Amino acid sequence: FDNKGIEDPRADKLLPWAEYGYPKKMIRSKGVDMQSTIRMNSGPIASSYNDKDVAIQSNGRTVNPHSWYINSANTARWGDTVYVSIKSSSKGYDSDVSDTYRWKDGTVAASGTFYSRPDAPTHLVAYPEMCFIKAEVLFNKGDKAGAFNAYKEGIKAHIDLMNIKLGSYADASPSKSPMTQAKIDNFLNKGIGTAGDITLAKIMTQKFIALSFSQQNWNDMRRYDFSSSVYPGWSVPYEYTVTAAAQTKIPQGKQFRRVRQVSHEINYNSDNLKASHPNALNDDIWSFPVWWSTKE
Repeated sequence: FDNKGIEDPRADKLLPWAEYGYPKKMIRSKGVDMQSTIRMNSGPIASSYNDKDVAIQSNGRTVNPHSWYINSANTARWGDTVYVSIKSSSKGYDSDVSDTYRWKDGTVAASGTFYSRPDAPTHLVAYPEMCFIKAEVLFNKGDKAGAFNAYKEGIKAHIDLMNIKLGSYADASPSKSPMTQAKIDNFLNKGIGTAGDITLAKIMTQKFIALSFSQQNWNDMRRYDFSSSVYPGWSVPYEYTVTAAAQTKIPQGKQFRRVRQVSHEINYNSDNLKASHPNALNDDIWSFPVWWSTKE
Protein backbone atom coordinates (compact mmCIF):
# COMPACT_ATOMS: atom_id res chain seq x y z
CA PHE A 1 0.00 0.00 0.00
CA ASP A 2 1.15 3.55 -0.81
CA ASN A 3 4.25 2.16 -2.58
CA LYS A 4 6.05 1.79 0.73
CA GLY A 5 7.00 -1.85 0.11
CA ILE A 6 5.39 -2.93 3.40
CA GLU A 7 2.55 -5.40 3.08
CA ASP A 8 -0.71 -4.91 4.90
CA PRO A 9 -0.88 -7.76 7.47
CA ARG A 10 -4.58 -8.21 6.64
CA ALA A 11 -3.71 -9.46 3.15
CA ASP A 12 -2.97 -12.96 4.47
CA LYS A 13 -6.42 -13.10 6.07
CA LEU A 14 -8.47 -11.50 3.29
CA LEU A 15 -7.00 -13.54 0.43
CA PRO A 16 -7.38 -17.35 0.10
CA TRP A 17 -4.60 -19.92 0.42
CA ALA A 18 -4.08 -23.51 -0.72
CA GLU A 19 -1.44 -26.24 -0.30
CA TYR A 20 0.95 -26.94 -3.16
CA GLY A 21 4.16 -28.88 -3.84
CA TYR A 22 6.28 -31.45 -2.03
CA PRO A 23 6.35 -31.17 0.89
CA LYS A 24 3.00 -29.41 1.04
CA LYS A 25 3.30 -25.66 1.48
CA MET A 26 0.58 -23.04 1.95
CA ILE A 27 0.67 -20.50 -0.90
CA ARG A 28 -1.54 -17.43 -1.25
CA SER A 29 -3.70 -16.85 -4.30
CA LYS A 30 -2.68 -14.44 -7.01
CA GLY A 31 -5.13 -11.68 -7.87
CA VAL A 32 -7.19 -11.64 -11.06
CA ASP A 33 -6.76 -8.49 -13.14
CA MET A 34 -10.32 -7.74 -14.22
CA GLN A 35 -9.08 -5.12 -16.69
CA SER A 36 -7.20 -7.86 -18.56
CA THR A 37 -8.68 -10.10 -21.27
CA ILE A 38 -8.57 -13.21 -19.08
CA ARG A 39 -12.36 -13.57 -18.79
CA MET A 40 -12.77 -13.26 -22.56
CA ASN A 41 -10.20 -16.00 -23.07
CA SER A 42 -12.04 -18.68 -21.09
CA GLY A 43 -10.27 -17.95 -17.85
CA PRO A 44 -9.59 -18.29 -15.12
CA ILE A 45 -10.51 -21.98 -15.01
CA ALA A 46 -11.07 -23.57 -11.61
CA SER A 47 -8.27 -25.97 -10.71
CA SER A 48 -8.61 -29.73 -10.49
CA TYR A 49 -6.52 -32.01 -8.31
CA ASN A 50 -5.17 -35.54 -8.74
CA ASP A 51 -5.72 -37.06 -5.30
CA LYS A 52 -4.63 -40.51 -6.44
CA ASP A 53 -1.36 -42.26 -5.64
CA VAL A 54 -0.64 -42.73 -9.36
CA ALA A 55 -0.16 -40.32 -12.24
CA ILE A 56 -3.09 -39.59 -14.54
CA GLN A 57 -3.44 -38.24 -18.06
CA SER A 58 -5.19 -34.96 -18.78
CA ASN A 59 -5.42 -33.38 -22.22
CA GLY A 60 -2.21 -34.96 -23.46
CA ARG A 61 -0.06 -34.39 -20.40
CA THR A 62 0.86 -36.39 -17.33
CA VAL A 63 -0.33 -35.13 -13.95
CA ASN A 64 1.71 -36.42 -11.03
CA PRO A 65 0.06 -37.94 -7.97
CA HIS A 66 -1.36 -35.42 -5.49
CA SER A 67 -0.87 -32.48 -7.85
CA TRP A 68 -2.95 -29.55 -9.06
CA TYR A 69 -3.80 -29.15 -12.74
CA ILE A 70 -6.18 -27.40 -15.11
CA ASN A 71 -8.47 -29.83 -16.90
CA SER A 72 -8.47 -28.06 -20.26
CA ALA A 73 -6.94 -28.52 -23.70
CA ASN A 74 -6.24 -24.77 -23.78
CA THR A 75 -2.57 -24.61 -22.81
CA ALA A 76 -2.86 -20.86 -22.17
CA ARG A 77 -5.03 -21.70 -19.16
CA TRP A 78 -2.73 -24.28 -17.56
CA GLY A 79 -1.22 -21.59 -15.34
CA ASP A 80 -4.57 -20.82 -13.73
CA THR A 81 -3.62 -22.98 -10.76
CA VAL A 82 -2.20 -19.78 -9.23
CA TYR A 83 -5.77 -18.67 -8.50
CA VAL A 84 -7.37 -20.07 -5.33
CA SER A 85 -11.12 -20.11 -4.78
CA ILE A 86 -12.56 -18.26 -1.79
CA LYS A 87 -14.61 -21.40 -1.11
CA SER A 88 -14.85 -22.63 2.44
CA SER A 89 -16.32 -25.75 3.96
CA SER A 90 -18.26 -25.99 7.22
CA LYS A 91 -18.20 -28.30 10.19
CA GLY A 92 -20.61 -31.17 9.66
CA TYR A 93 -21.06 -30.61 5.92
CA ASP A 94 -20.15 -33.80 4.03
CA SER A 95 -18.67 -35.15 7.30
CA ASP A 96 -16.13 -32.30 7.46
CA VAL A 97 -14.55 -31.68 10.85
CA SER A 98 -13.43 -28.12 10.04
CA ASP A 99 -14.38 -25.25 7.77
CA THR A 100 -11.25 -25.69 5.64
CA TYR A 101 -12.04 -27.03 2.17
CA ARG A 102 -9.80 -30.03 1.42
CA TRP A 103 -9.23 -32.55 -1.34
CA LYS A 104 -9.84 -36.21 -0.53
CA ASP A 105 -6.20 -36.77 0.45
CA GLY A 106 -6.38 -33.98 3.04
CA THR A 107 -4.59 -31.32 0.99
CA VAL A 108 -5.98 -27.83 1.59
CA ALA A 109 -7.93 -26.91 -1.55
CA ALA A 110 -8.99 -23.50 -0.22
CA SER A 111 -8.59 -21.87 3.16
CA GLY A 112 -11.58 -19.61 2.77
CA THR A 113 -11.15 -15.96 3.66
CA PHE A 114 -11.93 -13.86 6.71
CA TYR A 115 -15.27 -12.72 5.28
CA SER A 116 -16.29 -15.84 3.31
CA ARG A 117 -16.43 -18.58 5.97
CA PRO A 118 -19.74 -19.78 7.44
CA ASP A 119 -18.96 -18.06 10.74
CA ALA A 120 -17.62 -14.88 9.14
CA PRO A 121 -18.53 -11.76 11.12
CA THR A 122 -20.75 -9.06 9.68
CA HIS A 123 -19.91 -5.58 10.91
CA LEU A 124 -22.60 -2.90 10.68
CA VAL A 125 -21.84 0.70 11.64
CA ALA A 126 -18.73 -0.43 13.50
CA TYR A 127 -16.01 1.77 15.00
CA PRO A 128 -13.55 1.47 12.06
CA GLU A 129 -16.20 2.86 9.69
CA MET A 130 -16.82 5.79 12.02
CA CYS A 131 -13.09 6.56 12.02
CA PHE A 132 -12.96 6.67 8.22
CA ILE A 133 -16.06 8.87 8.03
CA LYS A 134 -14.35 11.25 10.47
CA ALA A 135 -11.14 11.14 8.41
CA GLU A 136 -13.04 11.93 5.22
CA VAL A 137 -14.86 14.88 6.80
CA LEU A 138 -11.71 16.33 8.34
CA PHE A 139 -9.77 15.93 5.10
CA ASN A 140 -12.48 17.72 3.12
CA LYS A 141 -12.36 20.53 5.73
CA GLY A 142 -8.61 20.88 5.20
CA ASP A 143 -7.55 19.37 8.53
CA LYS A 144 -4.94 16.93 7.25
CA ALA A 145 -3.44 16.21 10.67
CA GLY A 146 -6.82 15.33 12.15
CA ALA A 147 -7.72 13.34 9.05
CA PHE A 148 -4.54 11.29 9.27
CA ASN A 149 -5.06 10.48 12.94
CA ALA A 150 -8.62 9.28 12.28
CA TYR A 151 -7.47 7.34 9.19
CA LYS A 152 -4.70 5.60 11.14
CA GLU A 153 -7.09 4.83 13.99
CA GLY A 154 -9.56 3.34 11.50
CA ILE A 155 -6.93 0.97 10.10
CA LYS A 156 -5.81 -0.06 13.58
CA ALA A 157 -9.41 -0.55 14.73
CA HIS A 158 -10.17 -2.84 11.80
CA ILE A 159 -7.03 -4.89 12.42
CA ASP A 160 -7.98 -5.20 16.10
CA LEU A 161 -11.51 -6.22 15.15
CA MET A 162 -10.19 -8.92 12.83
CA ASN A 163 -7.76 -10.20 15.45
CA ILE A 164 -10.59 -10.82 17.91
CA LYS A 165 -12.14 -13.31 15.49
CA LEU A 166 -8.82 -14.74 14.33
CA GLY A 167 -7.88 -15.46 17.93
CA SER A 168 -10.92 -17.71 18.29
CA TYR A 169 -9.74 -20.15 15.61
CA ALA A 170 -6.74 -21.57 17.51
CA ASP A 171 -5.25 -22.25 14.08
CA ALA A 172 -1.62 -21.64 13.12
CA SER A 173 -2.26 -21.47 9.35
CA PRO A 174 -1.42 -18.13 7.67
CA SER A 175 -5.09 -17.60 6.81
CA LYS A 176 -6.47 -17.99 10.34
CA SER A 177 -3.71 -17.09 12.77
CA PRO A 178 -3.88 -13.65 14.45
CA MET A 179 -1.75 -10.86 13.01
CA THR A 180 1.40 -10.30 15.05
CA GLN A 181 1.95 -7.02 16.85
CA ALA A 182 5.29 -6.58 15.09
CA LYS A 183 3.65 -6.72 11.63
CA ILE A 184 0.82 -4.45 12.76
CA ASP A 185 3.19 -1.83 14.18
CA ASN A 186 5.45 -1.96 11.13
CA PHE A 187 2.51 -1.36 8.79
CA LEU A 188 0.93 1.41 10.86
CA ASN A 189 4.22 3.23 11.42
CA LYS A 190 5.87 2.78 8.02
CA GLY A 191 3.29 1.59 5.50
CA ILE A 192 0.36 4.02 5.46
CA GLY A 193 2.00 7.39 4.86
CA THR A 194 1.99 10.49 7.04
CA ALA A 195 -0.16 13.52 7.78
CA GLY A 196 1.90 15.37 5.20
CA ASP A 197 0.93 13.08 2.33
CA ILE A 198 -2.56 11.96 3.36
CA THR A 199 -5.04 11.92 0.46
CA LEU A 200 -8.72 11.21 0.05
CA ALA A 201 -7.72 8.20 -2.06
CA LYS A 202 -5.80 6.67 0.85
CA ILE A 203 -8.71 7.22 3.22
CA MET A 204 -11.32 5.71 0.90
CA THR A 205 -9.10 2.80 -0.12
CA GLN A 206 -8.51 1.83 3.49
CA LYS A 207 -12.21 2.26 4.23
CA PHE A 208 -12.97 -0.04 1.28
CA ILE A 209 -10.67 -2.71 2.75
CA ALA A 210 -12.16 -2.36 6.22
CA LEU A 211 -15.74 -2.61 4.97
CA SER A 212 -14.94 -5.42 2.49
CA PHE A 213 -18.26 -7.01 1.45
CA SER A 214 -20.41 -4.22 2.88
CA GLN A 215 -22.77 -2.46 0.47
CA GLN A 216 -21.52 0.79 1.97
CA ASN A 217 -18.53 0.55 -0.36
CA TRP A 218 -20.86 0.73 -3.36
CA ASN A 219 -22.62 3.69 -1.74
CA ASP A 220 -19.29 5.49 -1.32
CA MET A 221 -18.23 4.80 -4.89
CA ARG A 222 -21.53 6.20 -6.15
CA ARG A 223 -21.08 9.28 -3.94
CA TYR A 224 -17.73 9.93 -5.59
CA ASP A 225 -19.00 9.07 -9.08
CA PHE A 226 -16.63 6.07 -9.32
CA SER A 227 -13.70 8.49 -9.50
CA SER A 228 -10.36 6.89 -10.35
CA SER A 229 -8.63 9.64 -8.36
CA VAL A 230 -10.54 8.58 -5.23
CA TYR A 231 -10.29 4.85 -6.04
CA PRO A 232 -6.92 4.52 -7.82
CA GLY A 233 -6.67 1.63 -10.24
CA TRP A 234 -10.40 1.08 -10.39
CA SER A 235 -12.05 0.70 -13.77
CA VAL A 236 -14.88 -1.32 -15.27
CA PRO A 237 -13.90 -4.90 -16.17
CA TYR A 238 -12.63 -5.41 -19.72
CA GLU A 239 -15.46 -7.90 -20.24
CA TYR A 240 -17.96 -5.04 -20.12
CA THR A 241 -16.23 -3.15 -22.93
CA VAL A 242 -16.76 -6.01 -25.40
CA THR A 243 -20.19 -7.23 -24.24
CA ALA A 244 -23.09 -5.55 -26.05
CA ALA A 245 -25.75 -6.80 -23.62
CA ALA A 246 -23.94 -5.20 -20.70
CA GLN A 247 -23.73 -1.88 -22.53
CA THR A 248 -27.49 -1.99 -23.15
CA LYS A 249 -28.11 -1.99 -19.41
CA ILE A 250 -25.24 0.36 -18.56
CA PRO A 251 -24.33 2.48 -21.61
CA GLN A 252 -20.67 3.33 -22.09
CA GLY A 253 -19.63 6.28 -19.98
CA LYS A 254 -22.16 5.46 -17.26
CA GLN A 255 -21.87 3.30 -14.14
CA PHE A 256 -23.79 0.64 -12.21
CA ARG A 257 -25.89 2.78 -9.87
CA ARG A 258 -29.00 0.81 -8.92
CA VAL A 259 -30.69 -2.58 -9.23
CA ARG A 260 -33.74 -2.85 -11.46
CA GLN A 261 -37.00 -3.63 -9.66
CA VAL A 262 -38.08 -7.28 -9.55
CA SER A 263 -40.71 -8.81 -11.84
CA HIS A 264 -43.36 -8.69 -9.08
CA GLU A 265 -43.22 -4.89 -9.15
CA ILE A 266 -43.39 -4.86 -12.95
CA ASN A 267 -46.31 -7.30 -13.08
CA TYR A 268 -48.38 -6.20 -10.08
CA ASN A 269 -47.39 -2.63 -9.27
CA SER A 270 -46.56 -1.24 -12.68
CA ASP A 271 -48.33 2.12 -12.30
CA ASN A 272 -46.37 3.06 -9.20
CA LEU A 273 -43.19 1.66 -10.70
CA LYS A 274 -43.58 3.76 -13.84
CA ALA A 275 -44.19 6.82 -11.68
CA SER A 276 -40.99 6.22 -9.70
CA HIS A 277 -38.66 7.06 -12.60
CA PRO A 278 -39.07 7.92 -16.31
CA ASN A 279 -36.77 5.01 -17.22
CA ALA A 280 -38.11 2.54 -14.66
CA LEU A 281 -39.05 -0.05 -17.31
CA ASN A 282 -36.10 0.58 -19.63
CA ASP A 283 -33.02 -1.65 -19.83
CA ASP A 284 -30.73 1.22 -18.87
CA ILE A 285 -32.41 1.92 -15.51
CA TRP A 286 -29.38 0.24 -13.90
CA SER A 287 -27.29 3.30 -14.80
CA PHE A 288 -29.48 6.03 -13.26
CA PRO A 289 -28.56 7.48 -9.84
CA VAL A 290 -30.75 6.65 -6.86
CA TRP A 291 -32.51 9.56 -5.18
CA TRP A 292 -29.89 10.24 -2.51
CA SER A 293 -27.12 10.30 -5.12
CA THR A 294 -28.76 13.00 -7.25
CA LYS A 295 -27.87 16.68 -6.90
CA GLU A 296 -30.88 18.89 -6.24
